[in-house]
This record gives sequence, C-alpha cells and structure tokens, in this order.
Amino acid sequence: MHYEEVSREENKRSSIGRIDELITFNRYVLFLCFTYELIIISQVGNLASMIFICASPDIIGCSETIFANNITRQEACNLYEGILLSGNNDSCKAMINYQFKSVNVEWALFCDKEHGVKNTISYQMLGVMIGALIFGQLSDLFGRKPVGLCCVVGTIVTGSMSAFAHNLFAFTLLRFIVGIFVGGNSTVMYVYVIENVPTNARFAVKTLVTWSPNFVILSLIAYLSGEWRSLSLAMNLLASPALICFLFLYESPYWLLDKGRTNEAQNVLKKTSMWGITAKQYENSEELLEACIQQEQQRRNAKLKRYYFYHLFYSWKLFRYNLIISFSCFSMGAISYGLMFNLEKISGSLYINAAMLGLFRYALNMLIAVADHFFKCIGRKVIHTFALLGIIIGMTFILFVNYFDIMFEYKLQVRAFTLLAVGMTATVFLVNGITNAELFPTAIRNIASAHALTWGRIGGIVAPQIFYLQTNLWQSRFLQLSILALGILQSAFCPHPDTLLASTLHSSMPYAIIISMALLDVLLFDAFLPETKHGALSSEMPRGSIPSNCCSLSRKRIANDGNSAVNNR
Repeated sequence: MHYEEVSREENKRSSIGRIDELITFNRYVLFLCFTYELIIISQVGNLASMIFICASPDIIGCSETIFANNITRQEACNLYEGILLSGNNDSCKAMINYQFKSVNVEWALFCDKEHGVKNTISYQMLGVMIGALIFGQLSDLFGRKPVGLCCVVGTIVTGSMSAFAHNLFAFTLLRFIVGIFVGGNSTVMYVYVIENVPTNARFAVKTLVTWSPNFVILSLIAYLSGEWRSLSLAMNLLASPALICFLFLYESPYWLLDKGRTNEAQNVLKKTSMWGITAKQYENSEELLEACIQQEQQRRNAKLKRYYFYHLFYSWKLFRYNLIISFSCFSMGAISYGLMFNLEKISGSLYINAAMLGLFRYALNMLIAVADHFFKCIGRKVIHTFALLGIIIGMTFILFVNYFDIMFEYKLQVRAFTLLAVGMTATVFLVNGITNAELFPTAIRNIASAHALTWGRIGGIVAPQIFYLQTNLWQSRFLQLSILALGILQSAFCPHPDTLLASTLHSSMPYAIIISMALLDVLLFDAFLPETKHGALSSEMPRGSIPSNCCSLSRKRIANDGNSAVNNR
C-alpha cells in the first residue's frame, strides 16, 4: 500500500513538469498585458517619438529669395549656406516649412546645425544600452517587479522633465538619462511579462503586444499636439496609469524560486491563480502546486555549473553563431533606426508615414507568423533572406535615384521603399531572436540573447549618424578615388550633365552603406548558419572547447615532432 502511494506521488510529480503548467491564461494575465501595453507606450513615447521631436524642417527661402520647389533638402541647405558665406548674414533670414514643431524648429537647428540634434539621438541610444546592462543585472539581484517599477517611474518622470529643457545641452543630457531608464524598462519588463505568461501564449503576446501598433497612437498624439513639448508630456501622461497597475502585480515566481524563496513563490502562484478560478477549485489543485514547486526547486538546485559570457565562445561553432547573429542585429539596428529617425527626409505626411510604418510592421509580423505556422518549407533562413532582399532592392532603387539626381520625380517610390525597408527590419529582428534561441544551448541561451540585443543597441547608437557619415569621410582618399572611378558612369548615364558628381555621391553614400550591410548579412546568415525551424532546442554544451582543441592540437604537434626526432636519430 505504501509503495502504491509513493508510486502515485512520483507519477503525479513527473506528470506536472514545471510551474509553466500552473500559469494559465486568466484575468491576471490579461491585466498584465494591459499594464505592459501602457509600459510600451512609455517606451514608444520616449524613444520612437524622436521621429517627431528631432524632425528637420525644410528650407524654402532666405528673406525675399524663394528657392525652387523641385530641389532636394540638401540642395536648399547648400543655397542657404552659400548666401550666408557670401556675407549677407544680416539680410538673410531663413524661411522654413515644417509639419511638426520640433527642437530643430524651436532652436533654429537645421542644415549644418542639424547634426547636433542627431547626436542627441545617439546619446539616448547609448543610454538605452547602458540601462539594459545595469537594470538587467539589478533585476536578477533585487527582483523583476521593484526594478521594473523603478524603471517605469524613471522613464515617465525624466521623459516629462525633458519637455522643459531650454537648450540643446540640457535636452541631450535629459534624453541620455531617459534612454537609461527606457533601456532598463524594456529589458526588465519583457522578461517579467514572459515569466508570468503561459508558455502557449508567449508567442501571441510577443506578436500582439508590441511597439508596432503604438506607432499609430504616437502619430495621432503628435498630430494633435503639434509641438515637441506637448508630445513628450502627453505620451508620458498616457503611460502613467501603469504606475497604479503595478500595485496589483506580483513578483515573478521564477525569480522567487531562483532565490530559494519557495513559500513566497507558492503564495504568488496562489494569488495569480485566484484571478481565474474559484477558491474551491484551487484547493483541489494545491497538492499539485506543492509538488510542482518542489520539483522546480530540485531542478534549479541541480544546476551546479554556472555559465558566463565567455562561454558564448566556448567552441568554434558557437563562436561562428555569435559572430553572425551579432552582426545581423547590429546591421538591423543601424538600418532600422537610421531610416526611422530620418523619416522627415521622405515625401508625404510625417504623421501618416509613422502610422503606416507601424501598421505595416504589425501586419508583416502577423503574416510571417501565419506562414511559419502553416508552411513547413518556410524556415528561418527563407524569411530572413526574403526580408533582406526587400531591403536591398528598395535601397538599391533609392541609391540610383539619388545618384542620378531624380529624387523629386520618383518621390512616391522612394517613400514606399523606405517604409518597406524599415518594416522588413522588424521581421529580421524577429527571426534573429528566434534563431538565436534555437541555436544556443539552454545553459547560455539567455546570455546569448542579451549579447545579441546589445549589438542591436550598438547599431541604434550608430544609426542616426548614417546619413551624416559622408560629412566626416568626405575628404578621404577613398572617396576621391571613387569619384574618379565613377566619372565615366556619370558622363555616360547622368541625365543632368551639369550636376556635380561629388554632390550625388555625397548624398548616395548612406544608401550604399545600408546595402553593403544588408548584403553581407544575408550572405553570412545563409552560408554559415543551419536551418533551425524543425530542430529540437539544444540542451547540452559542446564537448570540445576552443582551448581544449588548441591544447590537443599542440600536444599532437609536439608528439609528432618528438617522433620525427627519434626517427632521424
């Protein structure tokens, strides 16, 4: 009899598995998703809002001189700066046209002064990376909920404070601090939500509760506010109810178990489960809960070996995976944010462009999710290649249109291809995240994910500078040789013989950089990474490490040298 009871208890525990099975999609999860949506509004309102806050105006004239309406923004700036250099500073007052009153408009930061505003975006993205690293570690030490709450409070408070900046230096400093809190906000809250959502609902939550649809909200509030100070305050005010919602949330049971606080984890699971079932139903499952928590604690205690950052390069195979995934995340971060933070440079309404961008990204991700689910032949590499080819084709078209100085004639096509490229980067980010999780062993999967995200954020730091790199590199010997090499092409095909080759090459360089990164990304990903869609997740570290392989190779060489010496004697 005793043996049968023990057997039943063991069977019961083995059938439970992990605490994932006790987390169900109930009212608590819906409330958590609602809170997460408000938090995402705080992220979008303080990061993506820089599309509007740092938008550059158009120079349409200087005092009584009106420029032609078929010239590019750069050509208008050249005319304006030429008048200033001629000594007519007093008589030349810039006439500007803008859709949104940004910091550029308020503080007269356009043309040659515009670069300083784009530097602000780079500093903010640097803050995002720093915040992700700092608050990610703090959440492991002190808990997801308190650190997440601190980040959300910091995001809303500093984001609102930045609306009262009176010069570019104060604005840049505050946006850097905002970036630190946004980085911690996005990192900690993403992990917190994933740990409190049922396993079978994680992909749906990741797809539905995301940045993309909130671009529509951002565009609408930007249109209604009309200027950057009101936009900053409105977006943070809209996100502020998340602070009240935090009062009704509980700490992650996974984190509590990791810290050995089993009783607290059990209480949290009881409270969250009570949101969806009656007390009587819960009493019937209490024994299962205790057995599951005990097994989860045993499983975590069994992890005697700890893994660190250097284990990402434990073998040549992992080294190769890291190199390719990291470069892909870096290039997509640079391309995505580089184009997004320069949306004002394409034709059409800035508000409609931002809204269309969000809707297109949202629809594309859902379409990819459906295709991945129903078609086995569509794997990670197919989707990755499809998205990158879309970026390459679009940017190649814009490169030639820019080079041959016919941007005005093809402005609608340029607009469509730009939005297409930014939308495709979201798909590549999604594929990179899934592929990264499927390639690396369980022991270092989270470390690998954090490493890839870090490189994506580094790409975000570089991104605002892509359209200004040509200014710093213009005097290089390489570009001078490029001008000579392309001279024949200019004389043979350019429809405007009087157009200077230097000017067209100058404006085409950013698109050449984007094409180069995307092309290298697709070649490396397709050639050196395996297809992971139908493979099981790896749970074991590779046996042969790089140091051990090098040592064994050295021993073989020493042994062979010794044998050769003996034979020679």
